[in-house]
Amino acid sequence: MEGEVAGCRVQLQLDTRSAPWHEELPGTLFLQGGATTRTFSLYVGIDEYPDQVARGQELLPDRSWDRIEVKPHEQVRVCFALRMPGSVPFGRRRFSAKARSSWRHSTALTAEIHVAPPVPFQRMATLLEEVIRVPARSWSTLELGDGVVAQFTPEREDPRPFDDLRLELFRNNGMIYGTLSVDPLDRTFADRLRSAAGADRVTVPFRFPEHDLSGVRGHYEQHLRPILDSLRELPIPAVQPKPARSELPLPADSGATADLGP
Repeated sequence: MEGEVAGCRVQLQLDTRSAPWHEELPGTLFLQGGATTRTFSLYVGIDEYPDQVARGQELLPDRSWDRIEVKPHEQVRVCFALRMPGSVPFGRRRFSAKARSSWRHSTALTAEIHVAPPVPFQRMATLLEEVIRVPARSWSTLELGDGVVAQFTPEREDPRPFDDLRLELFRNNGMIYGTLSVDPLDRTFADRLRSAAGADRVTVPFRFPEHDLSGVRGHYEQHLRPILDSLRELPIPAVQPKPARSELPLPADSGATADLGP
């Protein structure tokens, strides 16, 4: 992204366009001097509306510099690394870089970035995707931004081992904990009664060290295997055998007569 202000060129480069919570978003601002010496104030940060961030959470990441002097035809490089705080809503956000030489001379460069869930939470969801063969459809923050929810919903045209699956994740002192909640399919009348009463959901708590991926996979398989196996155990309609030629009804105008016996 490039722009010009007060006869100087301004360029913004981001090393990555995706930043998970608590990870850094690195980049560089380049200022190319013009015919005269200029002094700039710079600002970089993520554009966000205050009402989209939970109250009590840390401010959105930003950096600013005052009195950056750029001499004629000189190139000045300003590096930055913004740490993505928790509670920022997941999805696409706008990143802005602003350069101002005076109240009359300013420019703004923007880029689209993606705020992603924390890497340990992504690993937990990837393991679950491998077990149930259903991808995570959505990610969202929970409560005051302390937790994350991943939602798994099968496509309508795919085999459905369950109606919906919800993975709630929290992290503290190297441990990941939360709950795995499954809405089974309403296959029978009794299932529909339990669903209407809210008694059909299966909720399983868990707590594991961040790097115990084998334990997490085993936990998923232990509690979800009965539900996944039930998909293969559904009754399959019996296929009627193909009738013999002699058993087929005769056309009315064929002139043939059926053998009615004595």
